[in-house]
Amino acid sequence: MPEFIQNVSRIPKQGKNFDVTEGSIDLIKGLNQNGNVSFTISTPPAFKSRVISALTFDTLGEIEAFHDGFLENDQSRDKFQKVAADCEDVNISIIRNVRQPEVFSPDAKYMIRTIMVAKRGEAPNLLETVLEMADSSKTMDPLISVPMFGSPDVVRIVNGINSLEDVNSIIAEVNGESFAPFRSKVSSLTVRMFRTLSRIAYRTGS
Repeated sequence: MPEFIQNVSRIPKQGKNFDVTEGSIDLIKGLNQNGNVSFTISTPPAFKSRVISALTFDTLGEIEAFHDGFLENDQSRDKFQKVAADCEDVNISIIRNVRQPEVFSPDAKYMIRTIMVAKRGEAPNLLETVLEMADSSKTMDPLISVPMFGSPDVVRIVNGINSLEDVNSIIAEVNGESFAPFRSKVSSLTVRMFRTLSRIAYRTGS
């Protein structure tokens, strides 16, 4: 499984959701790069809907080579700017994977992204707790990652699911007695947490 992700999060302008989704897919196809495109379908009220492209890489050197090639490719740059013109905002980040799932189901239709923000200085303890929680779970095999740059306090958890019905067993476990110690510890280590649900629109590679 890849160790790094180049994430591009786009907030479409009003009425441009599917234009941005299709443009993001076309960009990845043209780059001949493994990754996926998803769009949010359930978010917290203050969280704007967005289209997320995630490109996967094995090393930072591969990301640098990708950047070099992208900057030299006029067609790719033009496509990127055309999609950006349909957006309110575009955010780009590099993410390091700390825990990989054994397999990301090829039949996955959705992604549940959980973002946790640790109290200052508590990010290592939060990450350790989340890793313990993932390894003890009977319903989840998540990807756990942290930003390479940006906020050092963020821990990300991503679960791919084949059906929305799968969420019931995950919620039952997370809210159950066996996870009570984890819930208490996460609560004491964080200042904020939110969760989004996205539909996978396109995927290629691992």
